[in-house]
Amino acid sequence: MSDTQTASFPTPLVGYTDAWSYTAGAEVTGYVSGDGGTVDISLVRLDRGLDERNRPPADFARIDWTGSGSHPLAQQVHHHGSFLLVPAVRSDAVDATGTFEAYSFGAWIWVASVLPGRQAVLSVAVEPEIGVGAGVGIDGTEDIAVEELVLGLSDGAPAVWLADAAGGRAAILAAADPIPTDSWHFLSLSARGGGLELRSSPRDALRGRTFSGRAPHARCVRAGGRITAAGSFGTVKRAEAELAIGAAVDLFTGKLDSPFLASRPLRDREHAELVAAGRIPESLVGDLVGLWSLAQHAGEPRAVVRSAAAGPGGRDGILVNQPMRAVTGHSWGSAGTSAAHRFADAPDDYDAVHFHRTDLGDVGWEPTFSARLPEDLPSGVYGIALRSDGGVSGPEEDLIPIYVVPGERAEQRTALIVPTFTYLAYANNVLHAGGFDMARVSDLPVVIDEADRERTGHPAYGLSLYDLHADGTGVSMSSTARPVVTERPGKRAWLTDSARHLSGDLNVVDWLHRHGIAHDIVTDFEVHTRGVELLAQYDVVLTGGHPEYCTAPMLDAVEAYRDSGGNFLYLGGNGFYWVTGVVSERPLTIEIRRGSTGIRAWSSAPGEACLSSTGEHGGMWRESGRAPQRLVGVGMSAQGWGKSSPYRIRPGIPDEHAWLLEGVEGELIGERGRVMGGAAGDEIDRADWSLGTPLEAVIVATSFGHSNFYQRNLEELQGVEHGFHGGDVDPEVHADIVYFETPGGGSVFSVGSIA
Repeated sequence: MSDTQTASFPTPLVGYTDAWSYTAGAEVTGYVSGDGGTVDISLVRLDRGLDERNRPPADFARIDWTGSGSHPLAQQVHHHGSFLLVPAVRSDAVDATGTFEAYSFGAWIWVASVLPGRQAVLSVAVEPEIGVGAGVGIDGTEDIAVEELVLGLSDGAPAVWLADAAGGRAAILAAADPIPTDSWHFLSLSARGGGLELRSSPRDALRGRTFSGRAPHARCVRAGGRITAAGSFGTVKRAEAELAIGAAVDLFTGKLDSPFLASRPLRDREHAELVAAGRIPESLVGDLVGLWSLAQHAGEPRAVVRSAAAGPGGRDGILVNQPMRAVTGHSWGSAGTSAAHRFADAPDDYDAVHFHRTDLGDVGWEPTFSARLPEDLPSGVYGIALRSDGGVSGPEEDLIPIYVVPGERAEQRTALIVPTFTYLAYANNVLHAGGFDMARVSDLPVVIDEADRERTGHPAYGLSLYDLHADGTGVSMSSTARPVVTERPGKRAWLTDSARHLSGDLNVVDWLHRHGIAHDIVTDFEVHTRGVELLAQYDVVLTGGHPEYCTAPMLDAVEAYRDSGGNFLYLGGNGFYWVTGVVSERPLTIEIRRGSTGIRAWSSAPGEACLSSTGEHGGMWRESGRAPQRLVGVGMSAQGWGKSSPYRIRPGIPDEHAWLLEGVEGELIGERGRVMGGAAGDEIDRADWSLGTPLEAVIVATSFGHSNFYQRNLEELQGVEHGFHGGDVDPEVHADIVYFETPGGGSVFSVGSIA
């Protein structure tokens, strides 16, 4: 992805809305980007998925809506890449001209990999509109109008450069070698006697090297300047307590800890003490203009960073574009200490933020339209259809799904929970371009459509929770405030070349409509926020095909509904698997930490398995004592993307449950299917009494005949033995259809398969 902070959107026509779910009569705001001219907007009802040949529907029924019509269209500017911005800091320790003739600033830094180009760790900027700033007087340099002095990395090596707003960069000091990866370094810049001194010192002498260099260029820094960490020329477009949107350049990818600015240079003794002790020396405290604590504290606004400096210079900062918080700092696991594993237990050891040039909390587009939904609009899945005739290659179209949910009172007696948290976890994933070797997991052809190819590498789409940032660290947060083009009606998943997620769940919606089963649509966001009070209004609640990502309130709601007489149908696989947190409700942003077990796209770093949003230990719910088998009778068994298999009905089904098989002919179920040719496939679940499947549960049918492309879950393997693994030899690689009743009069029916 490009390191450019703002740019035109790469595709001709695409959009998103300010939320994914609405009640009837609610206002919908849409954000659209295109080649120019106008865009025609209409509202349609989405009631069909892919057909038996995995082809998208030709058309959807239009709904009368005041938002329909033509709207001006323009290419939008997007925002990505996280940084910290501190407004103009001030100090009494200045001379009559309002400048520091001597100063120092620095921070602890950690990088996972050496990235090319310039990365600003700290920059001090001019603020001409207030008459003072942090400009640098340059001796003998006439070719650059300096607006920022920048301390950072150049191709991974410590460096100092001067910058202007037009993009000019003049390096005045740089080390020859990059700092070593995966180790903490203290990076500082001091000015004294008309010169600069750049120093880099490792926290662990065995894991790094020291650099010290001098340059004679800088004279002074003016009081009142803006400070930017993890970037330079930082600006904020919109700021709230939980999310700020803005732009910066020279973005940094790595962890920062304890950035500071002082009104005098660091003495040699102080520098040595700081590196050895890991904290600001007492002798420097009185001269601090700014010192910022990056620790995540319970109850504090997520985007706010508190200043630890006293006096008029102590200004709080704001974190822009949602960097990763609750990460280990330079003191975590240091010699002679016992490492904490929960950031809430030892905030001083987590006084850091992990910034990425690919972070995205809100792409930051300008609104294109805003209109209220009809007051009498029934609950359902709808789409905002976009069409523009101004495309370079002719007409362009997009279809943005939205979910209309009931208000305080249910409209029907049946509800379908659309698993939007899972949609969000997979949103715009680029696994197809990241070295995912399909030949090792499937014998089916992989089809990458042109839309997937176009979006790959463009920062405005953001990343999924299955992708990696530029430094190879995992993506832990995903936001709805961007175009999510992987969740469109008619979208075929490249993994299976068939319906998955929204397009797959629309097949369930289609089935409900065709059989005349009146139903409400709710999303897992409503289950998370409204709990069992919402579900208790329904006789029957169904899930979509892949409710993989769930919060604790969601599990609580389903369990309470089930145990108080509700009938719950789990119509999918790999459900209720990952501990999930809600970072922000609007825009909806979810968070995970993968932990270090289970089938996962990346692993959490040591000490970073707890969610910053809730403090819960992340990873699988199974690791927290809430295995899916306890909730719905089955849990993740295996995954594979070879051919799907049928189920075989178990003999000896008790007479009182014979009704479950009414209308079923023969002993096999699902010999054919729309997903890889059968009913049991993709990701499959089975019963397991040791993990909590109720003793009263009836296993109605079990799949068979899975190939070696289906492998048992990692969390269930205690070792590796030749010839033991794979669906062709491992008896535990199968899916189960399970039914059980609860003492409160409720029941659960689970099919154990995404396919």
